[in-house]
Amino acid sequence: MSLAQSTLVQRIRYELGDRPWEDTGTASSGSSTITGASTGDWVEGDIGEFITDGDTFRTVSETGGEITATRSYWGTTGAAHGASSRILKNPRYAHVEIVNAISAVIQDKLWPLAWKKVADTITPNPTVTLWYDLAADARAIIRAIQLYGATDQIVGFYGVRHAAPRLIFERNLDTSLVTSGVGVMFPDGFYHQTNAVSVDYAAKITDATTAGPSYPDISDGDAVVEAIIYGAVSHLEAALENRKPRKPRQDRETLRGASMYDRMFREALNRANQELRDTIPIMRRVRHY
Repeated sequence: MSLAQSTLVQRIRYELGDRPWEDTGTASSGSSTITGASTGDWVEGDIGEFITDGDTFRTVSETGGEITATRSYWGTTGAAHGASSRILKNPRYAHVEIVNAISAVIQDKLWPLAWKKVADTITPNPTVTLWYDLAADARAIIRAIQLYGATDQIVGFYGVRHAAPRLIFERNLDTSLVTSGVGVMFPDGFYHQTNAVSVDYAAKITDATTAGPSYPDISDGDAVVEAIIYGAVSHLEAALENRKPRKPRQDRETLRGASMYDRMFREALNRANQELRDTIPIMRRVRHY
């Protein structure tokens, strides 16, 4: 489960119709020289962007396919790039702008309609422990099961129906009860006194990245990815329109494209919600002890 940041950025560019001219080049970490570019196609002021990570530079001059540049431009890092690395020239939207829009959508607009599943385990200790600690990012319970029986082949479910043992989930508990402030209680006891209880919980999708970089919380093909794309496009189009000079009477027309993509975002997010409810639904919350 992971989606490369460059893949998501490129899909957003396609949706935006942002198809800048492309070149290739090679650069060392922190070096002001980029070699292997097309001769005569770069002039002072041109913005170049390595497509893999958004490393951006400003062209000072170009001679014989060698660009002298200001590296680490727009807050990026002047990293090393191998031979014939792809470079975009003067993109309509910078990589850093698109990544910022992706983060804005993920952080502010997905929860509570979209979530990720996180697996955890709890080891019963009924004679000592009443509340069992979960991770601080747990927002709801998806499923809790425990194997039991003579050969541990029977699956016991917690909290799913009236006949099943209850499972009580609480946030904002006193840290004297659970370290994270988030915990679960099994007031009717356990199916087995020592076997681990497998607990899947719902957590917010985050914009954290791993090496690559990639987004480990989402996968290509997930309905929520389409929602992120449309939400990022809406964010970027609205930001672009807000920067344009205009007369007051034109204001009502300027955000039409952003509004359309916002509707598409809402529709895609609702489809993602239905997909999650069909595959990893959140358990109804029980509070009576």
